[in-house]
Amino acid sequence: MAEHNKQNNESNLGLSMGIGIALGTTIGVAMDQLAMGVALGVAFGAAYGFATKKKPDSDDDKSD
Repeated sequence: MAEHNKQNNESNLGLSMGIGIALGTTIGVAMDQLAMGVALGVAFGAAYGFATKKKPDSDDDKSD
């Protein structure tokens, strides 16, 4: 992705899901369970993408 297209709080969700799908497909083919491998790859890729997403800085939120 080009640097000029990135915003400050944009995550790499697409990249994470792509890597997850690739790894899941590889594992699924090796275990002869392609559908389960792809599904797990999507799930783990999305989870990693959301976990590493940058949170916006806001000093106005003051929760107790």
